[in-house]
Amino acid sequence: MPSGNTGKTEGGTHGVICPPNHKHALTLTCYRMHECRCPECVSGHRERRRQRAKAQAYGRWDNGFVDPAKSLNRIRELMEFGMGVHTIEHRSGVSRETVEKILAGQPKVRRSTEERILALIPDHSTATPGARIPSTGARRRIEALIAVGWSLAAQAEEMGLYGPQMVRLLRSTQITSDLNRRIGEHYSRLWNQNPPMTNQYERRAYKGALKWAKEKGFVAPLAWDDIDNDPEPPLSEVAPICDEVKVDLAMEGKSVTLNRLERELLVRKAHDLRWSDNRTADVSGIDSRTVLRIRRDLGIDAWPQELLEKRTA
Repeated sequence: MPSGNTGKTEGGTHGVICPPNHKHALTLTCYRMHECRCPECVSGHRERRRQRAKAQAYGRWDNGFVDPAKSLNRIRELMEFGMGVHTIEHRSGVSRETVEKILAGQPKVRRSTEERILALIPDHSTATPGARIPSTGARRRIEALIAVGWSLAAQAEEMGLYGPQMVRLLRSTQITSDLNRRIGEHYSRLWNQNPPMTNQYERRAYKGALKWAKEKGFVAPLAWDDIDNDPEPPLSEVAPICDEVKVDLAMEGKSVTLNRLERELLVRKAHDLRWSDNRTADVSGIDSRTVLRIRRDLGIDAWPQELLEKRTA
């Protein structure tokens, strides 16, 4: 209790009167902690009680405390990403004691504490060196490279790892933050590059990787918006790619298998050449009814008979 005068105050109350330089009536410290009963503190205390009763009556009372569930979940997420209690304390400004109390099941937390904790976003880049973090992003990166033809052996050689290590990475649920960064760096370099195919073994590995990706449902790099945080899987199958070379071969009468995007491109090109639907079907091997349906779906009108390109003998 601070030094101060003791005596009878206005209203007949007795108690300590704090020095004039204290924040009388502005905060609860003087009235509750110092037990000051000067007229200003007494009046301020009564006004706060009146305001609280009024807010409670109207259902608007907010004591500044909230349920700790959000804070607890975020702390657990941060710890999964390699952050310890001391790191959370340093980055959020919330004391270590408070963090530990929340983990121990504290029933309430201050709203300001919750806001500071929720401001910390779990992120691989902020994980401390050597910390163990979820392997989701690293595993998806390896799978995405397989989907574009990079075998595990080819990836291992690029990353300076061994084949068995790559297999374990696909099965693990956690990896070190250092290895995660390493995989991320190589993925950024390889995702839009073709794997080496200088001999029959590399070409066989390329085809094997594509086959494995199709069997397992691995999706290509461009299928992800956020490869670390997107729901899994973002697509039910590998996104189709339009191969213009295959379309050109089909328009030359070669027997090739076209996907939906390639058939649509073929119909557009045939229309630009003023081909009839029957001619397009005869040359490409696509059923004439399919050609008609695709053209209508694309909103393309048929050429009048007199404007069609005549077939050469």
